[in-house]
Amino acid sequence: MYFCLHMTLVVGFLIFIHFTKIQNEVRELKFNITPKCQSPLVETDNSLAYVEGVDGCGLPCNSPLFTKEEHEQVQRFTQTLVAMCLTTNLFAVVRNLTLSHLMEVVLIMSIIKSLRS
Repeated sequence: MYFCLHMTLVVGFLIFIHFTKIQNEVRELKFNITPKCQSPLVETDNSLAYVEGVDGCGLPCNSPLFTKEEHEQVQRFTQTLVAMCLTTNLFAVVRNLTLSHLMEVVLIMSIIKSLRS
């Protein structure tokens, strides 16, 4: 009986120490209260760009999900597509202007030829 009482006290004391230790760890838990925005957020003055619940901080213009190299690769791809579209549109405009001018010349020549006959 003495052994059981002794073991109960020892187990109770160990549980008390365990919970006291947990409570001390929770009490010593420190939150980040620095005035700077945590990554990936950046400081901004635009209230429309604020992240909900974090005043003064917003997402950066470049997505934090992609690396700088990936951003540059997409930018080069987009620039290439824009250049190709502009080139083909320029050719189309020049061709249409040339064809319309040629059609006018052909029409005038056919009118002159029909008047001579």
